[in-house]
Amino acid sequence: MTGRLRGNHSALTAIALGLSSVTVVSVGLAMFALIEDGQLAALFAVAAVLLDVFKYLAWPTALQLAGDGRSACAAMMIACALVLAGVSGWATYDRMMSSIIGSRAQQQAVQQQRIADLEQARAADLQLSAQLTAEASSIRAQAEAMRSRGMFTRALELESRALPRIAEQRDQARQRLDATSRELTELRAAAPKAAGLPLELATLLCIGFALALEVVPALILSAVRRQPVQQVAELGKPGPAPRRNRRAIRIISRASAARTVAA
Repeated sequence: MTGRLRGNHSALTAIALGLSSVTVVSVGLAMFALIEDGQLAALFAVAAVLLDVFKYLAWPTALQLAGDGRSACAAMMIACALVLAGVSGWATYDRMMSSIIGSRAQQQAVQQQRIADLEQARAADLQLSAQLTAEASSIRAQAEAMRSRGMFTRALELESRALPRIAEQRDQARQRLDATSRELTELRAAAPKAAGLPLELATLLCIGFALALEVVPALILSAVRRQPVQQVAELGKPGPAPRRNRRAIRIISRASAARTVAA
């Protein structure tokens, strides 16, 4: 039973540390985003990380101080933890919200620009195809005029030189038009990131996630820290006196009675 409890405490502690690392990274990134100077940003990021770690350790320590009767110190530590939790929660919310809005805006901008470029290329290919068709018609008309004047060889040479080249260019333009049409269809049908998530719901989601990252690790660490203290206190109490075995008492009393009779 004790081994199972220790395993649960280890698992809960690992979960708390993993969750708290998210806010630690968020606070560090927030310092780098707010401060332009790299050295000052690194200095304040290290300080913010240490304060964020202290924030989670402050809750179980404050509970222990309150149990020892030092209520003033416990209240001050809880106040500091709440202030740091507000700063850390804001940093986590800002990172998440900025990432959601920025990724959506970037995807929409890239998609719109790509659609504009593809439409421009498609218009150019359509124009080229029309020009090639007109050129092929002109060459056929010239060849017919040459044949009407009896220049069959020159008409055949003209068609053999120009018409295969025009046909090849038209095939290439048609292939580009097909590829452009498929890509345009995919881009117009593709939904942006978090398309079904309104801005208000995204805001509530970020706030709830940031709040959970602040509360859950503190609760886990407080519960894990409080449990060993209670176990130690219970182990320090004197246990109940062992009950005497009535059968053993009877055997001892009979043996002593037999010795008395023999004497």
